Amino acid sequence: NLHSFVPFRLQIRRGKVESEIVELVGDLRKLMRPYTAVNFKEDAKNRKVTLSHYANSLSTSMGVTHIFALSQNSSRINLRIGRTPAGP
Repeated sequence: NLHSFVPFRLQIRRGKVESEIVELVGDLRKLMRPYTAVNFKEDAKNRKVTLSHYANSLSTSMGVTHIFALSQNSSRINLRIGRTPAGP
């Protein structure tokens, strides 16, 4: 099985972000092809959940091994990188 050996990445945005951050997430998804969720759609309610929730729920169902989470506040943009517990 190819997914058991190759890292599969997910890029998400958390909280309210400006349109430039939405575009940056899309660019990151294109940059990290082919082993990334290019067409992943976040729900508004899921933008408020913790990264551990994403890691536990998506790592088993989608085979996600790494999560890149972008968030924004008034003064800066944050990028958090995490490895899921069920990674290869």
